Amino acid sequence: MIKIPEVKGQILLNSSLAKYSWFQVGGNADIIFKPKDIDDLKSFLSQIDKKIPIIVIGGGSNLLIRDGGFKGVVIILKDSLNDIKLTENKIEVSAGILNSKIYKFAKENNISGYEFLGTIPGTIGGAARGNAGCYGSEIKDFIISLEAIDFNGTIHNFTNEDCKFEYRKNNLPNDLIFTKIILKGDTKKSKEEIEKTYQEMLNKRLASQPSGVKTCGSTFKNPIEKPAWKIIQELGYQNKEINGAKMSEKHANFMVNTGTATAKDLENLGNLIIKEALEKQNIKLEWEIRIIGEKL
Repeated sequence: MIKIPEVKGQILLNSSLAKYSWFQVGGNADIIFKPKDIDDLKSFLSQIDKKIPIIVIGGGSNLLIRDGGFKGVVIILKDSLNDIKLTENKIEVSAGILNSKIYKFAKENNISGYEFLGTIPGTIGGAARGNAGCYGSEIKDFIISLEAIDFNGTIHNFTNEDCKFEYRKNNLPNDLIFTKIILKGDTKKSKEEIEKTYQEMLNKRLASQPSGVKTCGSTFKNPIEKPAWKIIQELGYQNKEINGAKMSEKHANFMVNTGTATAKDLENLGNLIIKEALEKQNIKLEWEIRIIGEKL
């Protein structure tokens, strides 16, 4: 029996995780914790049994949760840590705030550069963890510093240089929960110019990527040899459906749950493509989608 600390936020026991992933699949978590604020999160982490596994979920836009769920604590930051403010040409944001809200806030304050972020689903915490980017920009180019809390409840602060950002990667330890990000806010343009750039990016995205379907964005990281979508096309997997899991006809590197797939079906399709890419093209594909939980 897990002893659960007293909290101000919400605790859910043996609850489904499926709604926290854009794939809409996944088993149950022993405990889901939605903190009220940073102090609530700090208190919970300092008291919870250190033997219990802990993971963090943001917006769920880049996440595959296995059918066996998660044996431990799942902390959900979206809708919990969502403050944003402008101080001395810096945008200070809590890690649970949606990327789209940061773009809108920047635009309202005539701050340019965040147009790309407005086209990326999910939260800024997830964007910082995976160094999200598109259309020639990456979030690492805008981060000044970030705050994180470890699983003991201790707060740490890191500079951009500390993070050692790489392609779709932040090299800080995984047992850190990002809580606050400080972003640059000194590049000024008119709202009209910012909106125009954003609309151009959004139109490109809508024209080339699937929307209104159960997908979690780019499935694989782009290897050095060639783009992942091209590899998937050449292997014959674009628009090929297996047990309700398929690679989109609109963009080959977007995996889609057509409505009947389980997490196992989706993971199996991805692993099959990885296997054939290595065997037939001698190219090592890596998941860009984060996979968590237990297999059934």
